[in-house]
Amino acid sequence: MPNGIKPAAILAVVVGLTILYFARAVVTPLLCAFLAAFMVEPLVARIAGKSNRPVAVALTLAALAAGIFVVMIFVVPKALHEAARAAAAVGQNISALNAALQTWMGAMPDDVKTQVADALTAVGGKILSLGAGAIGAGIGLLGGILSAVSQTVLFLLGFVFLMLDYPRLRPGFLNLLAALGSNTA
Repeated sequence: MPNGIKPAAILAVVVGLTILYFARAVVTPLLCAFLAAFMVEPLVARIAGKSNRPVAVALTLAALAAGIFVVMIFVVPKALHEAARAAAAVGQNISALNAALQTWMGAMPDDVKTQVADALTAVGGKILSLGAGAIGAGIGLLGGILSAVSQTVLFLLGFVFLMLDYPRLRPGFLNLLAALGSNTA
């Protein structure tokens, strides 16, 4: 092997990356929790200087939750309003299309009316099929929501754990980073 790289080292890297790939549903939220904990650590440390660390972590989480809640108060009603407007516009457009079709079909001969009615029935069947597909997509969306909730819970658990134990974990992280840095040089 070139540069003294051993096949066992390559195999270890491949196995490690494979494990990380298949564990990504767990690793990703925990990695995000680590990064978030790292970013808010100065704030928690400052608050912890005036009280104990668990109180500082609780206050930081409360402040973050309050910030998210305030944003949601403004975003969710706007999104619901826009969705209601879009639904109303679709309903109005369907009513206008129906009225135009009724007027148009009133002026046609009977044999053409039958052909148009058959074609519209076929389109209606396709619309029902699309509706069934949308229901299936909604069920898939529910599974996605449950997955997002579980990943959020995992993130929060990791975040709280890291924030509470950060002072004890910090020397180990620094040693790990130093070891990684010295091996790459």
